[in-house]
Amino acid sequence: MIKIQVRAVGLLVRVLCAKEFDVSLPAGATAETLLRALLARYGEELAKWTTNSEGQIENQHVRILVNGKELFMLRGVDSVLAEGDVVSMIPVVGGG
Repeated sequence: MIKIQVRAVGLLVRVLCAKEFDVSLPAGATAETLLRALLARYGEELAKWTTNSEGQIENQHVRILVNGKELFMLRGVDSVLAEGDVVSMIPVVGGG
């Protein structure tokens, strides 16, 4: 098992009920493994931020960073996570 730290920012603190917390995952877990585990735990409220209407993970409403690097600039949801990685979830803010 590996331990990943999840950090939430803005409105996602309310969705995830904490600013930061640890998640244990099997060795070799990917970002998708983590996100699916979080979706199973936090349900529809998190899905609104992280998935499209077909349930596919996307980054339209939230930026996901692994150790400060944009997930979708790495290997996307196929990025393999390691012990001690920090995954930050930051809602996209718009306005004018």
